[in-house]
Amino acid sequence: SGVLFAVHPIHTEAVASIYGRAELLCAAGMLGAIVLMLSKTVRVPHVMMIALLLIIAVGSKEFALLFFAMAGLLTVAMRVNRTPLTFDARSGALLTLVICIITASLIVLREQVLGLKFGWDPFFLDPTSQPLKLSVGLDRWLLPFTILGRYVALVAWPVGLSLDHAPKIGHVVNPGDPYFYLGILTFVIMLTITLFALLRRRMILTFLLGSLCITYFLISNSLIMIGTIFGERLLYLPTAFLFPALVLLCPRTRVVHVMLLIVCALFAMRTIDYAARWNDRASFYEHLGDAQPENARLAILATTHFINSNELDRARQWATRATRADPSYFDAWLFAAEVEMRLGEFERAHDMIEIAAKLEPGVRTSGYRQKLEDLRATTRKSN
Repeated sequence: SGVLFAVHPIHTEAVASIYGRAELLCAAGMLGAIVLMLSKTVRVPHVMMIALLLIIAVGSKEFALLFFAMAGLLTVAMRVNRTPLTFDARSGALLTLVICIITASLIVLREQVLGLKFGWDPFFLDPTSQPLKLSVGLDRWLLPFTILGRYVALVAWPVGLSLDHAPKIGHVVNPGDPYFYLGILTFVIMLTITLFALLRRRMILTFLLGSLCITYFLISNSLIMIGTIFGERLLYLPTAFLFPALVLLCPRTRVVHVMLLIVCALFAMRTIDYAARWNDRASFYEHLGDAQPENARLAILATTHFINSNELDRARQWATRATRADPSYFDAWLFAAEVEMRLGEFERAHDMIEIAAKLEPGVRTSGYRQKLEDLRATTRKSN
């Protein structure tokens, strides 16, 4: 299960990207804390180290808020398994206090200091990355099954990896979408296996499945809407519990072991191929954009890269693709205007800024207008 976790291609985004570092730190903190709780005897130094790991995890990602639930589940599972966690005279109460203080501190920080709530205010969500913002009625509650189906498909067959899956999911449930039915089937199977593990008192398997459900809950968009509808990097921590659970469920035969080794080898080759693409940003963005021509956000990524590398002709090509892919996406018009300003095509840039302003007037559009006027003034002076 460790090798499977290490080589799985779906973890590439979390490991290869800077913004995926939060996933790595959160997973390291939470898993390290669990390992320390399984010490032969948990003493005060163990509790201090658990506190440090939890602070790292909580400071990296809100996943760590759920550690108190995972710790409780682990305590119950080990007790029922007749191998209870062992604490010295003070460490048990101290550990409970530490977990409660860290969890409560983050909640207070979010709600009272930063003014944030659990779940994003839909007003601030970008529908291009979170189409659920536009979902109403049954679509809002059924789309999480489609999301689950897509996650399962990528874990089992990691071929269509991408930085952005939102346009493929959309905001309406398609009755003919196989991912929707795969998600429902997965939900039923998971529920059945969890009940089986409970009834058979297989408590280690129950802990793994329970932790998988706890960590997946936050990214599922089922009850709480998060900033994105789908992200490969978000599976980094849930799969840390999924793969050991799958291995525990597999028969311990030589044939199964050989099959697992073959799967690991295939995943490793796919990971090496996909990770290598991240080393050449231009070709990587172009590859993703060609694979999803309807995705304006991927075209904007390529546009941004070519703007930064001063390849303005290629930037214009990708900006045009972005505006054609989604003419209602105001960001696409602003990036296209940026390219035209750098090329000195001020009238075209003005037209694009006005289109963006009609789509979503605001501070950003005003900033682009001011930038355009400053460039025009500078050009007139130089002439």
